[in-house]
Amino acid sequence: MNLSLLVSLVIIVAALATAGCDQPTQLATVAGVITDAGTGRPVPGASVLSGGRETITNGDGQYALQDLQPGTGTLSVEAEGYASFSTAVVLKGGPQRLDVKLTTEGPEARGRFGYIDKLIEARQWIMAEDQLLAIIE
Repeated sequence: MNLSLLVSLVIIVAALATAGCDQPTQLATVAGVITDAGTGRPVPGASVLSGGRETITNGDGQYALQDLQPGTGTLSVEAEGYASFSTAVVLKGGPQRLDVKLTTEGPEARGRFGYIDKLIEARQWIMAEDQLLAIIE
């Protein structure tokens, strides 16, 4: 076997062995809706945390955490007036959906207006106003 043919063969085998190895890992996205387990209503202003990323749910209780590293992790949700929620998740590259139903805490555990304070901190003015109006009506 001549030397140039052997070198060509080694280069081809090396190229085939490494094909696909240098492709970037596809990051994960987790999205869903946070709702009240008792009423089914969305929970605005809930804090959702996973993989070092954090977001706040919008007025419809929707959230999205993007650019998460695939693998095993935890998704945690906290909202004023609700028990903390945490679950193990297996993040795969690409989009995933995870809806969460929160259970309420007793009024002695958190103040009646605590979740409204969280909305105000998140500059969710209209949602905070709506929640206040719902309390006084």
